[in-house]
Amino acid sequence: MKILQVRLTTEDKPIQLPEEGETNDIELYRKQIRCKYKKLITEHMTEYFKPCVLLTYKNE
Repeated sequence: MKILQVRLTTEDKPIQLPEEGETNDIELYRKQIRCKYKKLITEHMTEYFKPCVLLTYKNE
């Protein structure tokens, strides 16, 4: 699968992350993004809201 766009949800609006690439395991890729941007995710986390990673991909 080719990853076209990676976004992080926030309470206000999604944040576009400068990531793209290819993967065979989409969940592993999502976990790697979460680890890489852990600080950013923590900054946008609240008691009631936890950001998540949204991937736009093309299955080739």
